[in-house]
Amino acid sequence: MSLDPSPPVTPPEPGDIVLGRFQPFHLGHAGLLTSVLDAASPAIVMVAIGSANAGIGPNDPWSAAERQEMIEAWAEDEGHSDRLRFVHIPDINDPPNWVKHAEMYHGTSGVLHTSDASTESLYEESGWIIQRHELLNREDLVGWRVRETLKLTFAVPEVDAVQMILKESIPSAVIDWLSEEDRTKRLVLLEPNVERIA
Repeated sequence: MSLDPSPPVTPPEPGDIVLGRFQPFHLGHAGLLTSVLDAASPAIVMVAIGSANAGIGPNDPWSAAERQEMIEAWAEDEGHSDRLRFVHIPDINDPPNWVKHAEMYHGTSGVLHTSDASTESLYEESGWIIQRHELLNREDLVGWRVRETLKLTFAVPEVDAVQMILKESIPSAVIDWLSEEDRTKRLVLLEPNVERIA
């Protein structure tokens, strides 16, 4: 994989980081960001979007730019637009060196806000302050399960029924974003065992 995008010439100042793939941005992510933003500080949160260099596929159906748009749609709806900054971080598939790599993009030795134990461990070993956030309903609010739910709604013709199904796992503003330009259709088209008609 290429390291696209390249890191900025000058990394950002240390700050508060929320890191994720956001494939898609769901209610678990929204809960985490809300928890961070509701704290007395920080004023600005850096949202680090991982797997920025992943090719579009069944596990990575949306580009980093699209994932940022999802989060921006949610943030605007919640009144947080002015408090989020974004950075896109490419994967290196090397967990022991991940934090050093990611710091070139999001800055060094700040505060990592996370609900993921493996990410917490990597950053803690690198000297970061960790703010652990517990997520409700973590069993259901995982990316692969949300993507499967999205695929199931593709065959549902009633818009209201689709909205009712998706609101259990995805913020309303993101449901609206996904509905534009039929952005959920690719989930079905990307299935590896689907016979495509030319």
